[in-house]
This record gives sequence, structure tokens and C-alpha cells, in this order.
Amino acid sequence: MSKTSRSPAQSWAAAGSPRPIVVIGGGSIVSDAHLPAYRLAGLPVAGLFDLDAERTRKVAAEWDITPFANLEEAVATENAIFDLALPLLPTAA
Repeated sequence: MSKTSRSPAQSWAAAGSPRPIVVIGGGSIVSDAHLPAYRLAGLPVAGLFDLDAERTRKVAAEWDITPFANLEEAVATENAIFDLALPLLPTAA
């Protein structure tokens, strides 16, 4: 019986021409995980929108990215990838 190694890849080639990322939601997961990972990977973040305008401004300033004033402005970003970092809403039982 032969054993085959099934090790997952530990690195990938960088994207040749990555599309801009628009982040919807500005909670702690965005500041603590999403934005650091995008920066480490060298991926372009076009900007961020959160329903809380102050949070949008704060997180965008911390990461030097565009704060979108409204959702319409964010989704108008051409050729973008959307990172939906939204909280779960309680569901009716």
C-alpha cells in the first residue's frame, strides 16, 4: 500500500493584475484580519464603507484607504471584488 503526501500549498504566485477590493463593513475583523492580509499580499483595497460613518472614516484613515460616503459609491467601483464583512443577524426561531 503506498502513501501519498497530500500537503496543501503553503504559498501561491502573486496575482498578475489584481482587481480592486471594496470592503463593506468596518468591524474589528476588518482591521485585525482582512486589511492586514490584503496589505501583506500586496492586494489593492479601493476603499471601505460601513453604515457607521465615523467607523468608516476611522478605519479608512488607519489603513490609508478611501472612505466611501455611501453604499452606492462603494458598489460603483469598477471591476471590484467585494469583501462583505458583515455581522450575522439574529433569525426568528
